[in-house]
Amino acid sequence: MKSALWPFLLPSLRSHCELANLRDSTLFFVADSSLWAARLRHTSPQILHAARERCKIDATRLKVRVEPKPAAPDQKPRRRLSARAREVLRQAAETMNDEELARALAALAERD
Repeated sequence: MKSALWPFLLPSLRSHCELANLRDSTLFFVADSSLWAARLRHTSPQILHAARERCKIDATRLKVRVEPKPAAPDQKPRRRLSARAREVLRQAAETMNDEELARALAALAERD
């Protein structure tokens, strides 16, 4: 079913949307953001027409769920600490009785 509808999706939608299911004459799609979900909903008349006429899929409705793709671990953006946050961590490290925790806080304050 997915491969049958694939040619009728706009090329820009193909990498952001996926056909998840067909149930009770409803095509269920998953989009990776609300932007692509809106674009998919906007083209739903054409998709439903192609499903019925060209693919012989008895679909009368299209529903979209937004499910963001998880970021790859190596591509996760790293947040930088503000100068104030660094200073607070340094001060906390200086007041710690636990040396291991003090070292960890100081290392965190120095991390770039």
